[in-house]
Amino acid sequence: SFSSLNTLFIHEVGAWTAAIDACCKSNRYDTAIKLFWTMQSPNFQNIKPNTVTCGCLIDRLLKAQRISDTLDVLRYMKNEGLEPSEVMYTSLMSCAEKLARLERNNYAEDEEEEGTVNYEGDGMGDLD
Repeated sequence: SFSSLNTLFIHEVGAWTAAIDACCKSNRYDTAIKLFWTMQSPNFQNIKPNTVTCGCLIDRLLKAQRISDTLDVLRYMKNEGLEPSEVMYTSLMSCAEKLARLERNNYAEDEEEEGTVNYEGDGMGDLD
């Protein structure tokens, strides 16, 4: 029946998500990312990363400060129409605050080395 078929695919997505999470926990981020993109290949019809898969990977990538990879997963979510969960928003906001602080510290150190300390602005430059 369609219901049991749908359940099978959900469990398969869960297995992929567990494998991605296990790779990240063992610091094998490149393998996790490769698994994430492999899920979407035509060989695995009806098995696509879902919000849980993306959230798991995003959380782990943020903690590893792999921002470019995180943005790729967020773009995937946007393209697929997947809505971030509340947990994902919290992780993103927490990371954004840490990154902004880190960037301000790096900016201040660069300015001190040059002898032109200017604490106006946020040190992020023009992001447009």
